[in-house]
Amino acid sequence: MRQAVGSASYDWGERSIIMALRHPIESEEYEAPEGVTYLSGEEARAYFEQEIQRLLGMSGDEFLRRYDAGEYEDMEETLENRNFLRASFLIHFGRPNP
Repeated sequence: MRQAVGSASYDWGERSIIMALRHPIESEEYEAPEGVTYLSGEEARAYFEQEIQRLLGMSGDEFLRRYDAGEYEDMEETLENRNFLRASFLIHFGRPNP
């Protein structure tokens, strides 16, 4: 069984999209399972930037800086704050893959 380092999925009814970072020791020879798209490091970072901009209206670097500084630790789980939670699930796409 393969392990994804980070992943995100969006459910649009019958059609879902799943994106994952390839595990660092996994060979490039394996094909992605149906419905999964593996992203390279550059593609993952571009996806992260795009989604953080869409969700929060800020750059990925700014989000990571504020996240690492603990600015979102005490944020309440409300509808108004849901995009910050969604953004936190994307952090693996914004950091270099070890």
